[in-house]
Amino acid sequence: MDPKQQRLLIIIGSIIAVLLIVLIFVLLNEDGAPFVAADSSATSGASTLPSEGSSTTDTSATLDTTATTAAPGTTAAPGTTAAPATTATTVAPPPPPVGACAALPSPLVPGPGPDVTSVSGDFDGDGNPDQLIAYRDAGGTWWVQMAFSYGYATQSAVFGPVTALGSQDFGGGGQDIGFAFVDGGASTQLVGFFFAPGCDIFETTISGTTALARFPIGGGVMHLDGMFCTFDGFTTTSATTNDGVSWEYTTTDYVWVPGLLEFESTASSVSVLTSPADDATIFAAASFDCPLLAP
Repeated sequence: MDPKQQRLLIIIGSIIAVLLIVLIFVLLNEDGAPFVAADSSATSGASTLPSEGSSTTDTSATLDTTATTAAPGTTAAPGTTAAPATTATTVAPPPPPVGACAALPSPLVPGPGPDVTSVSGDFDGDGNPDQLIAYRDAGGTWWVQMAFSYGYATQSAVFGPVTALGSQDFGGGGQDIGFAFVDGGASTQLVGFFFAPGCDIFETTISGTTALARFPIGGGVMHLDGMFCTFDGFTTTSATTNDGVSWEYTTTDYVWVPGLLEFESTASSVSVLTSPADDATIFAAASFDCPLLAP
């Protein structure tokens, strides 16, 4: 065999050897798993057999279970329930009665202040509480105002200072008359009476005269004046003296006359009292006791 033939056989043998090696690798990996070269430094838990006496538990399964166990989720705190929203309650004024004065111009009702006083009463006879208000405006004028429950108001200017005092339904007719201090001096104050027969306020007068029904309250060393209310009107009291011992004591009864819308004098009496024996009656003459309190 010549050298050329020898080299050809060597080449053919080498090719056959390589093909055999490739065929062996293909047969070994015919299940499709990729071939991984052996690495002595790598550790495979799946291919390690348990040693004699060791537990037969599959550690890889344990590791996988540990790895996939999620931490217990935190339970959200229950949401707080919002308190129900409070709705502001606005009390609407009562509807105006038939024939009310709501359509007419009406003065503003004054707010609270140092020169504002008020009392309640049913001044229009509709069964709802109204207000008698005495006040001084920014220009210095004093007013007596009636503010009805449904929003209408009427007023009259008076000489001040003015203080609202009270109200009473004289005679039980269902409509109150208001009264207030409307003037004052060094030792006395005058009480005036106000009513609203329609949409305007008026100060009452004395029947048979044009005089306003104003009466003094208070007094000094030589005279004392007062009044107390009765069911259908009031009684004025007066005590005067020249010497401080002998006193002339006078009472006068007045009743409200609804048809005339004024007070009428019905009776009067005069007596002589002596101090100090009659001091309780004498000095009570300066008292103001209105309105009449229900029994």
